[in-house]
Amino acid sequence: MISVQDYRLHEDDPILGVVVLPLSDLLKERSQITTTLPLVGGIGYGRIKFSLIFRSVQASIPRNLRGWPVGTLVIEPQATSDGLSDDLKRCRLVLKTLYGKGRLVSNSDGTWHQRRDSQVCLPVKNRYGSCLVIQFKRQNLGPDLTPAFCVLWLKDIPDEEDVELDLPVRKNIGKSFPRARSNATDDGAEAVGHLRIKVRFWSGLSGFHKHLASKDEALAEVMHALDCTEEHSGSGNDEFNDENATSSSSDSSSDEEAEDKSKMVRQVKEYGKKQKALGSKHRGLMQWSGVRKAAWLQHKVVDGTKHKFSNTWSHHQVNDGALDKEV
Repeated sequence: MISVQDYRLHEDDPILGVVVLPLSDLLKERSQITTTLPLVGGIGYGRIKFSLIFRSVQASIPRNLRGWPVGTLVIEPQATSDGLSDDLKRCRLVLKTLYGKGRLVSNSDGTWHQRRDSQVCLPVKNRYGSCLVIQFKRQNLGPDLTPAFCVLWLKDIPDEEDVELDLPVRKNIGKSFPRARSNATDDGAEAVGHLRIKVRFWSGLSGFHKHLASKDEALAEVMHALDCTEEHSGSGNDEFNDENATSSSSDSSSDEEAEDKSKMVRQVKEYGKKQKALGSKHRGLMQWSGVRKAAWLQHKVVDGTKHKFSNTWSHHQVNDGALDKEV
């Protein structure tokens, strides 16, 4: 995907147009191509001329290491265990990546489930340098204790494949927990049992990455370009959508009041999407230079200050910038 933007002083640089290149079609019969394609989905028009050259490399790489660095980790809403004490079976499970968090609550039979019985979907931006951490949290008053934990390094699972895992549960003694989530080769503390979960890594960006765009300028540009592409193609259906955007089907016995409320929510969302689409093409309120300058000022000053303080007090990875360019 090639995004062409217009440089604007004291404004967010608008997208003139986007070109999406289906590499499997362009390079199907040859390894080099030079052509021109129209710019679509932005505030401008015209054509862009480009050349592509594909150079092959012969290598033998395991399937789990041939995946994407960006994707969504999907965790099934049930989990079981083997060999754990009753105390740990009563703990709730907190599932974390660097960019998202989910929870599973304990059942009376020693298993765990998601409250809404829906999958836990966590965004991932640096798949080969990050892990999924599963913390056992005691459900009691006072300090939030983590007596045990599991760690799954995402480099160990392939893309687009359901994987059933039997993870060792380790005691949280001394520095065993911080050491395990920062060192992929360290076996850590003593194992006290095993946790069985089912996961799947979906490659590419999804709706679950949208909240990261407010903290990552490079990712925000990518999401903006994707929005322009979808608006032009008319296909706004992602493989994943935001959890709050999923709609549940109502049966025939549902009352009219609930239907009216659902209809009103849909209308509000459609209105918001329409205004966003108009704004990206500098129509509606965004047709005025003063409004665009105010939006730029908010992004650079308010969001920039928030991002500066969040980086000061929170953990981040040194090589995120290089991976952002790869996205």
